[in-house]
Amino acid sequence: MDGPSNDSYLLTAVLDGDWKVLLKNNFFNARVSEQTLAEGRTYKFKYQSMETELIETTVTLPEKEKEIFSFHNGNPDRPKINSEFCIAWTIPSSLK
Repeated sequence: MDGPSNDSYLLTAVLDGDWKVLLKNNFFNARVSEQTLAEGRTYKFKYQSMETELIETTVTLPEKEKEIFSFHNGNPDRPKINSEFCIAWTIPSSLK
């Protein structure tokens, strides 16, 4: 898959029981390129590969700060994670 993609096999959105969008994903080359939370905060993802192996992911936070995650042999290094970034992986209390 090359180029922009939002096909039926990719998780493009997470909805609550009232069909309200909690999270929206955009994809490029079948990887999340942008993730927007319900309150409008957007996270951008950029990937660096060597041949077929993912070696680094850069996440740009809504405040434009960047977090870099490195990988070796398919396993993530354990980076120092900014606590603000963790909101991208949990549902904010305001949406529960």
